[in-house]
Amino acid sequence: MKLEFVKKFNDAVEMLKEEGFRFTLQRYRKRLYNKLHYIIFERDLTKELPSFNADPNLKIEIITKREDLRIIDNLYWDLSVLYEIFDEGCIPFFAYYDHKLAGYAWVIKKVDKKRKKDIQYLLPPLRKEELGLCRLFVLPEYRIKAVTSVLVIYVLRFASKEGFKRIISIIQENNKVALNKTKRLGFLPIGKMTHTRFIKWNHVKVSYNRQ
Repeated sequence: MKLEFVKKFNDAVEMLKEEGFRFTLQRYRKRLYNKLHYIIFERDLTKELPSFNADPNLKIEIITKREDLRIIDNLYWDLSVLYEIFDEGCIPFFAYYDHKLAGYAWVIKKVDKKRKKDIQYLLPPLRKEELGLCRLFVLPEYRIKAVTSVLVIYVLRFASKEGFKRIISIIQENNKVALNKTKRLGFLPIGKMTHTRFIKWNHVKVSYNRQ
């Protein structure tokens, strides 16, 4: 715990040096308090799934060993969070392009609104036969290579093969690029979600337009 605090403190000092006081203050203000609005999407896995042209340079791998998560240490602000959700049953998918990490996605089989830890998944409660897609991220230099689409399609096919009927995901309502890409992959909006965070206090409000 002490080493983790020292690391975060040193990171803050470096950020202050490189980006200035004003930008650093804005960044840490968002860590103390933030309110985000999302659109909830559903993909019906019983309908035809999209296909993709296989790129020999692109490889998707399902991570089964906890220690393999260290490869994304420099891409995620707190690796302990990823360890926690991995131990809770989340399944990570890593995308490699030319043997270099290009991005990742996580899926979760159960989100219980009564459990405080579920805030890490940032998903609405899941119904039976639903799988949650969360923490989807692709490095900017690989987005033009269709890595995001291939990664999502891979997850869709995995979920269908495992017997799930639907997959649920959320997208920030101001992320137009992600919203358009999500719709092109066959996802339909089914509701909205607001996440309010103040220090370690979290509140999630979900509203559906489905039965």
